[in-house]
Amino acid sequence: MKDKLAVVYFSKHGMTEKYAKWIAEELNAALIDGKTAKDVEWRKYSFVIFGSRIYAGKITGVDLLKRNAFDHLVVFTVGLSDPVGTDYADLDKSLQKLKSIPEGIFHFRGGIDYTQLNMGNKLLLKMIINSLKKVPDSELTPENKALIETYGQTVDFSDRTAIEPLVSYVRELIAKES
Repeated sequence: MKDKLAVVYFSKHGMTEKYAKWIAEELNAALIDGKTAKDVEWRKYSFVIFGSRIYAGKITGVDLLKRNAFDHLVVFTVGLSDPVGTDYADLDKSLQKLKSIPEGIFHFRGGIDYTQLNMGNKLLLKMIINSLKKVPDSELTPENKALIETYGQTVDFSDRTAIEPLVSYVRELIAKES
């Protein structure tokens, strides 16, 4: 199926890459690092699964989706907050404006290792955390709460079983095409 299905990912600290590898293994798909995606001949893939991290409310690497059209596109994101209880409506709506509208969008929980952050990001996060601590708990989003709870720690919430709905969904798409 590698000639038919590709998993392309953008990962900064390894969480999205981990999910991408799991998905590629389950679906016997080609695995493509987004850093090398400019050189990929996308027409040879009937199904593309795009994965990226959520950073500051934006999806990294989304320009790849804006520049290319795909026969079938499925998107997954990885973020620090728990997908259960997190509102992704604005993010999902932004994906509906691409050349190829995703047939499925999935959100997974990743993690963070504060030791991997550069000084600029550490300072920015410290300022964000300090301002969030002044907000009443009832007004904090799940993402804000996750930032406060994990600040300064190394945490990994990744879960291989979380990919099962995406894998099943893609298998159904493939079966319909056959």
